[in-house]
Formats: sequence, C-alpha cells, structure tokens
Amino acid sequence: MAESCDGRVRNGWVYFIGEGFMRPVKIGWAADTARRLFELQVASPAQLLLLAQQAGTVGDERALHHWFGRRIRHPRPMDAPLARPLTPDKEKAPPPRAGR
Repeated sequence: MAESCDGRVRNGWVYFIGEGFMRPVKIGWAADTARRLFELQVASPAQLLLLAQQAGTVGDERALHHWFGRRIRHPRPMDAPLARPLTPDKEKAPPPRAGR
C-alpha cells in the first residue's frame, strides 16, 4: 500500500521492467503495472517486458533502489564482466603499439 497525495492509502505493486534479464531494468511502483508498462513502452524503441512484480509500497521500491544502487556503484570484482579472456591467445593479440 502507498499513500497518495491526498493521504489515502492505496494498494500497489513494485515492478521490474526491462528488455529482458539484462541491464538496464526499471524498478518502480504502480497501482496498475500493465498501464505502466504501456506508458514506458511508448517511449522505448525496444520491446519491454514485465519481468517481475510483487505487492508493495513506495517505501519498498525505494529500499530496492537503495539495495541495488549500492551494488551497482560499488560492485564486487567477481560480479564484473570480463573485458578479455583470462588466458589471452598471444597469437591473435594485436602487436603492441610503438612507443609503449
């Protein structure tokens, strides 16, 4: 439930909307997730999907933003994608540039 501008409490949903299970994923709160998905889809060239939803409050949504935000800004090294193979193939690697 969430408190509206006039002080009334409403039931709602915390949702995760994205292009799939890749970043970015929109975390939000809405009373009607189907309508919110439609509103976001209008502004997106990519096909968006409702990845998950659960009954919750605006406070629950904020807590999720805080939880995920700390992990995105300060990721653990083991969560980082590899920019190159762990054992590079020296035969296929480009030659070093002159002066370096």
